[in-house]
Amino acid sequence: MIYTYDYNFVIMLVSSKYGLRNVSEKSIEINVLNELASFLWSRYKLTTTVISPTQVEEKNLCFDDIIEGLPSGLVLAIQFKRPYAMRRPRHVVKFTALTRQLSRLSNIFLPNEAFLFLTPLTTNNSLVSHRLGLLKITVALGVHLIPNVRKTSQTTRTIRVYPPTGGSRIPQVKVSDPRRFEEAKNVVTVAQLAKNISNSEAGHRISQDREARERGERIGVRHVYYLHVSRFGYPKHKW
Repeated sequence: MIYTYDYNFVIMLVSSKYGLRNVSEKSIEINVLNELASFLWSRYKLTTTVISPTQVEEKNLCFDDIIEGLPSGLVLAIQFKRPYAMRRPRHVVKFTALTRQLSRLSNIFLPNEAFLFLTPLTTNNSLVSHRLGLLKITVALGVHLIPNVRKTSQTTRTIRVYPPTGGSRIPQVKVSDPRRFEEAKNVVTVAQLAKNISNSEAGHRISQDREARERGERIGVRHVYYLHVSRFGYPKHKW
């Protein structure tokens, strides 16, 4: 006998029975990364490998160690943040980032190499409902686009994601500094980031003919994924 499952129904059943209502950071990570890998392959014939260092490696490794031995391609640093619903303003979702981590990422990575992925969905119900549109609503906030990103006089920064306005399809992003909020300019969605990756406009390019490496400083930031993206057919077809 073959059983088929309605996964949406199963998730909603679990939510109602055990109180699993609020979405977790891990749920966001798994679904967004899965959708991004599928999209890069189906649209651009790019293969995506997610590299997740251990806690010890996160503490001790530098960027040179992360990319050592990898095939030619592009590498991006991605960090997710858990979303929290706000009562006011309505329809606004907030995220919290450690200033020390933001400063470290901005020091080690160049523009368009490191991103915060911000998915403004706070419940499992909304995650299931928007599953196929995750890349269009998830913001890929370049670390260098965060106003005063190297500022460490406060422990955390609050990031707010507002619904798109004025005909734009891109959510608006504002960052606390510390009491007033400053807008982050030129943010993109993950769907747009995927296009930038296909055009080699995002990510750190690695090749077998590497120049002298200069990234010997330890990263020291936890919960960062490294996405290795390469063209189908490597090594026959170089990036």
